[in-house]
Amino acid sequence: MNNHSCCFTGHRDIPTEARASIQKRLEAEVINLILQGVTDFYAGGALGFDTMAAIMVLSLKEDFPQIRLCLALPNTYQARK
Repeated sequence: MNNHSCCFTGHRDIPTEARASIQKRLEAEVINLILQGVTDFYAGGALGFDTMAAIMVLSLKEDFPQIRLCLALPNTYQARK
């Protein structure tokens, strides 16, 4: 079992009024996981929460260069959307 990985899942449609709160909670949780030794973060590449989580990991990479973002794309054509 790899205790150094985290997978994200969430809704595609995030209400505008909830985005800032979700981003703040997401940042705190990702930092907490990094401090516990998590280095690999997986997101599905869909719009919505997957994208929000991926952007968060990429933005934290400057302060935590040991982390990496892995996209778990469900099919070859995922990038078209």
